[in-house]
Amino acid sequence: MQERGISEAEIMEIVETGTIRAKDERRAWIYREFPDRQDNLLCVAALLDDVIIIKTIMTFWEVSP
Repeated sequence: MQERGISEAEIMEIVETGTIRAKDERRAWIYREFPDRQDNLLCVAALLDDVIIIKTIMTFWEVSP
């Protein structure tokens, strides 16, 4: 998070209000635009279970079809 300049509050915003794109029944990407950031489309790769486990944080992410 520190390396990418992303705050805990931004991570929570992504998880709570972002768009979810399922990879399969347990894995997903959750992403959200932050217009005030230069790398405005931030994404977390997550495991969805009883809790959400964030595996990684990506910047300059692009949605592909």
